[in-house]
Amino acid sequence: MYRHSANSVHQLELSRSTSVNMAELSDRDLIILVQNQHHLAFQQLVKRNQSFIRAYLYQLAPDSSERADLEQEVLLRIWRFIGSLKDPAKFKAWLRQITSNVFYDSLRKRSALKVVSLDESYNEDEESTSRDIADSSAVPEDVMQREELLSEIESALSKLPDQFRTSLILREMHGLSYEEIAKLTHSEKGTVKSRVSRARDKVQNSMSSYLKDCA
Repeated sequence: MYRHSANSVHQLELSRSTSVNMAELSDRDLIILVQNQHHLAFQQLVKRNQSFIRAYLYQLAPDSSERADLEQEVLLRIWRFIGSLKDPAKFKAWLRQITSNVFYDSLRKRSALKVVSLDESYNEDEESTSRDIADSSAVPEDVMQREELLSEIESALSKLPDQFRTSLILREMHGLSYEEIAKLTHSEKGTVKSRVSRARDKVQNSMSSYLKDCA
């Protein structure tokens, strides 16, 4: 829990009075109050930052019909984890990370997981050429084999470092361009290309035994 200054403690005491207008409090004081389970302060903090959350989710998933659900999950995580925020001045960056995590988690949990075609050769310079992605609902025909394949892919993805896994998921499963991924992950385009390429290789190597047995 954040260690409050004398002034912040004073603000906390004042806020418990119905005469205090939450809209007049600073973001810092609102955050401190929310860390002390103050619901009115939380409502005001959400009101101030809801447009940012919605805009960032739209940037992450412009065509998604699940943004309202993602927004609710973001708000839930703010309430649950804001106690871990030691410096209120870093709230915006913390909120951005929370929102990104919610989005990335939603990608991994999609039931209609799309399968990356691992056997196709790939040329890094062919930016406009999209790799073949097969819908897991169509192949393989046998349900057990399909579930086994998905399990192997998920296992391979879980072994990747976070930045590599995120870049590969956004590229192969969400269809984003390298420029879009670079913008979302605050990275250079060349860095994203390298991460995606290396992530593909790692997934390929991780699944090599399984793929060989299926051949």
